[in-house]
Amino acid sequence: MKISLTLLLTLAVCGGSEVTSREESTERSAKQVYQYQPNGGTIYPSSIYPSVYPGSYNPTYPTYNPTYPTYTGVGFRGVSSLGGSGEGFTVRRASPSTRQGSRIIFVEPLTQGGSGWNRATSEYTAPATGLYFFTFAAVSDRNSYFRISLRHNGIEMVSAFGDAAGYQMGSQSCVLRLNARDQAYLQLDEGRLYDLASSRAYTTFSGFRIY
Repeated sequence: MKISLTLLLTLAVCGGSEVTSREESTERSAKQVYQYQPNGGTIYPSSIYPSVYPGSYNPTYPTYNPTYPTYTGVGFRGVSSLGGSGEGFTVRRASPSTRQGSRIIFVEPLTQGGSGWNRATSEYTAPATGLYFFTFAAVSDRNSYFRISLRHNGIEMVSAFGDAAGYQMGSQSCVLRLNARDQAYLQLDEGRLYDLASSRAYTTFSGFRIY
C-alpha cells in the first residue's frame, strides 16, 4: 500500500484528528479566518492573527437586565382628559377614476370621528392646530409599479413604493404638526394601484389627532 507524502505530512501536523474549516464571510473569495475542531475551540492561523490571540475563543457576556421607567404619557386615556375630541378617520379602496399625477379618491370611509375628513374631495382638513399621525398603504397593479405620497398643503412629506413584480405592497407613516385648516391627502405620483370592487380593499389611509 502506497501512502503519499502529502497525506503523511497532513497526519503529522494534525495529530490524526479531523479539522474542518469554515469561512466567516459568505463571499467565496474571503480569507479563511479560523478553523473549528471537533472537540471545541478555535485555532487562529498565525499568518492572519498574531500570537497574542488565544488558541480558543470563549467570550463572556454580561447579563442583560434593563430597567424600564414607568410610562406616564398621555396614551389613549389622555383623549378623554383632553376633551374627548375623537378626531380621526380611516378610508379604503381607491376609485378607478384615480389617475397618475392626481389625488387618490377613496370610495369607502370605514371610520370617521370629528369633521376633518372630506369624502367629496378625499382630503383631511385639520379642525385645530395640533400633532397628527397618518399612515397609508397600497398594492401595485399587475405588471406595474406605484409611488404614492402624503401631501401637506400640496407639499410632499413621505412616500411609499411598490415594484412591478406583481401585487407588491408599500406603506408609510408619519407624524405632522398641522395648523387649523391645513390639509393632508394622498397623491398617486407614478404607476397604477390594485383594488377590487368587493369586500376587500388594498388602498387605505388613516389619521388621527394625537393632541
